[in-house]
Amino acid sequence: SLKMRETREIMETIRSYASDDATVIFGTAYDESMGENLRVTVVATGLGRAQARPQLVQNTAEVLRTGTDNMPMGAMPAGQGDYRNLDMPSVMRNPRSQASAQVRALESSGMDHFDIPAFLRKQAD
Repeated sequence: SLKMRETREIMETIRSYASDDATVIFGTAYDESMGENLRVTVVATGLGRAQARPQLVQNTAEVLRTGTDNMPMGAMPAGQGDYRNLDMPSVMRNPRSQASAQVRALESSGMDHFDIPAFLRKQAD
């Protein structure tokens, strides 16, 4: 059987060859046919390639714009939205006059009636 002193000596030898940030996992298997002999097998992975360490990135707020009228979608930083009116149904928050104004603006800019997305045309009706 493997003594604690022998286990410690094996681990110290492996760690002396391994990198400081290497993960060493120890396991044992007994083979009675080896008698008093001891065999150590080391399996190493990831040799020859440097591991990129994750770097902290500052969260930058990006202003997204809509495709139809190029207006900012949100002026608040990410996660800082105004949620006060969300208890009101969307139909009441966004009246049909806005949808019909969008459709009229698209038609006046030269877009064919059927080139305007169907959901915008339906909202405008």
